[in-house]
Amino acid sequence: RIVKCKKYSDKNRSNKYINNSRFIVKRQKKEDFTVEISANIIKNEDKPLGIVVVFRNVTQEARIDKQKSEFISIASHQLRAPLSSIKWRLELLRDDSGNPLSKEQKDKLDSIDKSNESMILLINDLLNVSRIEEGKVGTHYVSTDIKRLVEGAVGSVKAFIDERKIKIVLPKGSFGKILVDPNMIGQSLQNLIINAVKY
Repeated sequence: RIVKCKKYSDKNRSNKYINNSRFIVKRQKKEDFTVEISANIIKNEDKPLGIVVVFRNVTQEARIDKQKSEFISIASHQLRAPLSSIKWRLELLRDDSGNPLSKEQKDKLDSIDKSNESMILLINDLLNVSRIEEGKVGTHYVSTDIKRLVEGAVGSVKAFIDERKIKIVLPKGSFGKILVDPNMIGQSLQNLIINAVKY
């Protein structure tokens, strides 16, 4: 006997007809289960003849989705703590009141700091699980200088590049501007550069 049926997702609605909506079905003295319902209209020369409704038990899928979200949340929090510690220690290293740093040392610290900031931004995106599940990672489009974006990506992995004794030469002059999310594109560029240097 079904005691209560609670709708918890209303994604991908097609006009007034249910399409891939999920419901939690509660039963007395038994475990709840999740049902996904899809409905399609049968037509004959644009004349509606009826509706085919399909019920699918997606309890296991819903459970895996929940576990995935919980894992991402816990892992993100665990990663955030050491990144904050790295940021704090970088500030201590930059305090050259006792022993002045050389330009090379300052450049390397700047490179580490940029990479650390990129990781913090990435972790912040992972923490927002609800937006990820809805397909909204939280993009912020701004007019961005392409050359500055590329230079920033190269600079953030400079220590990695120098370690392998590779030189990256950027063309002179302006590249113009584009409307992008600089954090996301910057992360993508970093990944491309690291793969290019590695392989």
